[in-house]
Amino acid sequence: MGLDLPQFVVVGGQSSGKSSVLENLVGREFLPRGSGIVTRRPLILQLIQTNEDKDYAIFTHDPKKKHFDFNEVREEIKHETDRLTGTNKGISSEPIILRIFSPNVIPLTLVDTPGITRVPVGDQPPDIEVQIREMVKSYVTPKNALILAVHPANQDLATSDAINLALATDPQGDRTLGVITKLDLMDHGTNAVELLSGKTFKLKHGFIGVINRSQRDLTNNKTVHQAIEDEKEFFNNRMVYSPVKHRCGRQKLAVKCNQILTQHVKQVLPGLKRESIQKLRAAEAELEELGEPLEGNVKDKKWALMQVLNNFTSIYSRAIDGSRSDVVVQELHGGARIRYIFEDGFKKQLNDFSGIEGFSTKDFRTVIRNAAGPRPALFIPDGAFEVLIKQQITRLKGPSMRAAELVKKELLRIVSSVNVPEFERFPLLRERVIEVAETVLDECAEPAYNMISNLIECELAYINTSHPDFIGSMHGTLLKDEVVVDPQKKNPPPPPKKSTDSGFFSSIFGGKKKVEKKVKVDSSGDAVFDAESIDQYIAAYESTDLSERENIQIALLKKLLNSYYDIAKKNIQDNVTKAIWHFLVTQSRESISRAVITEVYSSADTKKLLQESEHVVERRKVLRAEIEMLRKTNEILQKSYF
Repeated sequence: MGLDLPQFVVVGGQSSGKSSVLENLVGREFLPRGSGIVTRRPLILQLIQTNEDKDYAIFTHDPKKKHFDFNEVREEIKHETDRLTGTNKGISSEPIILRIFSPNVIPLTLVDTPGITRVPVGDQPPDIEVQIREMVKSYVTPKNALILAVHPANQDLATSDAINLALATDPQGDRTLGVITKLDLMDHGTNAVELLSGKTFKLKHGFIGVINRSQRDLTNNKTVHQAIEDEKEFFNNRMVYSPVKHRCGRQKLAVKCNQILTQHVKQVLPGLKRESIQKLRAAEAELEELGEPLEGNVKDKKWALMQVLNNFTSIYSRAIDGSRSDVVVQELHGGARIRYIFEDGFKKQLNDFSGIEGFSTKDFRTVIRNAAGPRPALFIPDGAFEVLIKQQITRLKGPSMRAAELVKKELLRIVSSVNVPEFERFPLLRERVIEVAETVLDECAEPAYNMISNLIECELAYINTSHPDFIGSMHGTLLKDEVVVDPQKKNPPPPPKKSTDSGFFSSIFGGKKKVEKKVKVDSSGDAVFDAESIDQYIAAYESTDLSERENIQIALLKKLLNSYYDIAKKNIQDNVTKAIWHFLVTQSRESISRAVITEVYSSADTKKLLQESEHVVERRKVLRAEIEMLRKTNEILQKSYF
């Protein structure tokens, strides 16, 4: 149910008598006994007062079975403990929940926790003390936990694990009641009167003294009822306890617990009422969301299937448009992420590309000369410009394809994240719908990829130097003058010195810095014209500085490349974005709507697709039981007049 209801948590050291205190309150023998650590799992004990003649117990892990024999209860606790912890002193924090129905009990909820120990034995881990303390703290820390701190009278209170642990979580002592056990085992001539009267140590609710059955009593099969009678006789025969008689005995302990519980309930009742109503509304809302089981005919199931499919396609479209009712606030989602891909991913990457990126000065000089052929070019050969710009345009294909892939992945992400409530109920239907949607996206991606390739091919097929935004279309002469008289060039390169070389090669490669001659000559001293000599002079030429004409040509070529590349990038960015949106986004919305109808709705597996998961079936049962319990709780709380 989840309500933080008031309950007593029994804490204490190992063999302090916690289990005996519980049995005294219940009036029944039902807890395992033995030496060492016996309580190895928390036991939540709910005492329910009834008008029935017989006492009986029910475990929540087996709610259909009533135990009228409390020896069976003891054996079941042992069995459940061993099932999780083994038989060699292991511990577990998972509780056993036991309900005892009897006309002789006060309605209480008590939690028996493992006794605090310091030395690990058996299969216990080295940090057994830390684990048990943390386990006990988890039960005593809540503000509605009332603490029964059990301490044996024959041990020094200053070393009490129970009192120290209780005060650590309840410093004011508002929720703590001390219980002193084993008063009959104190040394001769000593008693616990000062402790019970609050002179030794003050607690807000004080201490209650009780007498438990000893190990010899257990061996002799002394019953709880006999032990209660012996306890009365003990206090009646010892006049020293007369001043604190109102704090002695099992009956006084039960009454005191009930008083503390009643007082505490008065304080927390308004909050419990609010919490109970809130939890009831939440449980009812969750049950409504799960819906009722589909038990109608095929026609009814087909109608329900159509509703789910329409809901899916509607949510998918709204996620792209940004019109979802449950707008995500933690991160970008749907259409916003697609826009990010186009604006901050694809566009930025294209803008980072330069028309001259990847080319060296040597590359520019070489391509100009190769495009000019045997004749020196007055300006820039068209061939040089086209070769370089086509290489740069080809580079745009990679980012364009990646943009399409990212959009496809985002659409797949949207498909997987579509939150149709019925999908939780019908996992097979969800798997089938997502499978169909993913297939559609794969089919839509192919024409998008092909279109992108075609757009790149179109840009490569025709280099439109007449484009109005291209600086070389109408202002070639002005551009040449701008390059020649560039004001930023404060120190233009000096004119080349006249070469003093002579001969055939000098007339071709003259005007450069002096090149060391290493050519073959004949007997008359003239150079021999052969391939080896040409290669040597070309290599020497390529290492020389640029001439004034080459500087102008290269500067002009760079401006032309950057100008046209900006145009090509804008074309590609605009057209690729439109192509992706059309073929992937728009087409997928229409195609997914058609596909889920033809592939899912028209399927013969309607019954299989609308089969609820075991989790949903079980959750519905739990919610119905929880709602019934919360309604009863609300009725009780509303009738409470404290």
